[in-house]
Amino acid sequence: MQYADRSADLSRQFVRQANEAMANARSRMTLSARAARSLRRGTLILGLMAATLTAMQLQTVGLWHALASAFGVLVISTGLGLMAELLLGSGRLAQAPTQR
Repeated sequence: MQYADRSADLSRQFVRQANEAMANARSRMTLSARAARSLRRGTLILGLMAATLTAMQLQTVGLWHALASAFGVLVISTGLGLMAELLLGSGRLAQAPTQR
């Protein structure tokens, strides 16, 4: 009887620890998904800034120079956003291991 009680206690403890580990993993996933969304918003804001920069530069320099600088800002901001998403893990990538 002692062994059965001890085994039941150990199995309950194991289940409790597994549930806590899953809750911790879910909270980390939520944070990384939030960070990825905020990075996407930041990339969008940088794109809008590039468009504004283009409009302001059109008054002082030529069209091609303004478009080239805006394209450069867009490429850099998109690249930084993608790199940060890869490093942090987007929502889909962070959730993939737990769906198995």
